[in-house]
Amino acid sequence: MEFVVSAPGKVILHGEHSVVYGKKAIASSLSLRTTVKIRALEENIISLDFSDLNIKERIGSTDLTILESEVSGSLHEPCLPNESVRDSLKCLELQYTNVESLLKQQTIFTTASLFCSLRKISGKKQGVELVGKSDLPIGAGLGSSASFSSCLAAGFLTLFDFIQTPECSEKGSNKRIWSKQDLELINKWAYFGEKIIHGNPSGVDNSVATFGGAIHFQRGEITPLQSIPKLNILLINTKMPRSTKKLVGLVKERKEKNPVIYEPILQSMDEITNAVMKAYDQMCENCDDVTISKAYSDLENLIDVNQHLLQALGVSHPTLDEICLTCSRVGFHAKLTGAGGGGCAYCVIRPDVSEEAIESLKREMRTRNFECWECTLGGPGVALTSL
Repeated sequence: MEFVVSAPGKVILHGEHSVVYGKKAIASSLSLRTTVKIRALEENIISLDFSDLNIKERIGSTDLTILESEVSGSLHEPCLPNESVRDSLKCLELQYTNVESLLKQQTIFTTASLFCSLRKISGKKQGVELVGKSDLPIGAGLGSSASFSSCLAAGFLTLFDFIQTPECSEKGSNKRIWSKQDLELINKWAYFGEKIIHGNPSGVDNSVATFGGAIHFQRGEITPLQSIPKLNILLINTKMPRSTKKLVGLVKERKEKNPVIYEPILQSMDEITNAVMKAYDQMCENCDDVTISKAYSDLENLIDVNQHLLQALGVSHPTLDEICLTCSRVGFHAKLTGAGGGGCAYCVIRPDVSEEAIESLKREMRTRNFECWECTLGGPGVALTSL
């Protein structure tokens, strides 16, 4: 048995930081995806080949037996493995002294835990070969780990016959999408993977990676957006590392010291999110060109104001400010996405913008040593891409 699974990354469009204080936020899937080729093996091993993380690893029978004896839970109630089991796995007997090597350890342990948990429930004894690659930059706030976890969850659930190979496909697409019921099970196990990696994730990243489209989330409640247009954006990576934890802490400290100043900023960001959703409603295919053009103008203005408010919170960065200013000079509108302090920004590309203008902006960003990708928002979630 051999097949290929892919899942999208995610971008937070509006509501960064304010969502921590009970305000609304919007996130959408990206056309940048992680892809994992999965092949069943008779031998009791996991063969890993993830070139983007410089991982080429073989998890042997002894390690799998140890881990399988420690995992528990049921198909619909997965339980996290005991952290102490990591120390007994030979495949992880390396000196992890930097961020890259820690990421490798997390990837290997997450893969093995997902596989052993589902294999134990299935009662089967087969092994697996995994070859993965990703369009997504690692650690840039674009949901790369959730995209990977969704691929693993869908792949292993299919491998052990817990979900059926999907028959339906999007018109004009080679992606075959699972049923809603199967996607809900995939999402549960993708969240299991995210918890191993991140400890206490929000569930937003794995939900977007699994279901695709766009979501509105507030106070832990995740709701699909029905009217997200297929927006085109230019995603720009500063390549500057940042700490989400530190940036969230910075906003908290400032808000506690000066609540009268910072609470209105957060409330204004919430109102921007509401206004953005109204603009999305006016970008649907049934709207006339004048209405759509005005909605884009409204959206661009809201993006500008949102970025200024994020600067006021203190979570922007000179590289992000440079990106936004460069876009503004040539008629584009950009804001940071995610925690800020580095990471990525995005600018919306209107339908009437020339390809020459887009290419010119890309060249300008690359001369400033930024990475950039032209992406589509709101596309499909995890999918089977070939058999």
